[in-house]
Amino acid sequence: MATPLRLSELRCPRCEQPAWVMDNDYRGMDGVMVPYSERDYPCTVCGHRGPGWRLLQQAPPEFLLQPHSLYPMTQSDFDHWIEILKQHFPDHRPPPRPCLPEEAIRELEKYDREGPSAGQFRRTINDLKARFGFGED
Repeated sequence: MATPLRLSELRCPRCEQPAWVMDNDYRGMDGVMVPYSERDYPCTVCGHRGPGWRLLQQAPPEFLLQPHSLYPMTQSDFDHWIEILKQHFPDHRPPPRPCLPEEAIRELEKYDREGPSAGQFRRTINDLKARFGFGED
C-alpha cells in the first residue's frame, strides 16, 4: 500500500534548480522502496527528465492528512506548509485545518476513558504530550 502524498522539494541534477513535487514516499505494494534520487521527474527549467534528483526538504507525512487526531500539527507548522502548497500547487485542495496537539490529546483522552478499549491509548497520549511539551500524566 502506498504512503500518503507528501510535498517534497527536490534539486534538478542538471541545472541545480529546485522544484516541488507531490509524491508518495512509498508508491505501492511491490515491496520495493525507490529513493527519490532514483525516480524520474521532469525539470520545468531545463527540460531534463530522469533520475539523480536530490531531496532538499519535505512536508511532514501527516500534513495532507489534516485534521487527524493521531497526527496532530502545530498551527505554525501547518501555516508554513499551507503557504508552500498554495504557492506551488494552487489547484490542489488544501487541508481545511490542522488537528492541534491539545485537541488530539483531549480526543484521545476521551476515547481512552469511554471507548471500547479503555486505557489502551495512555502511551500514545503521553507520547503526544511529551512531543508537544505538555508533560506526561
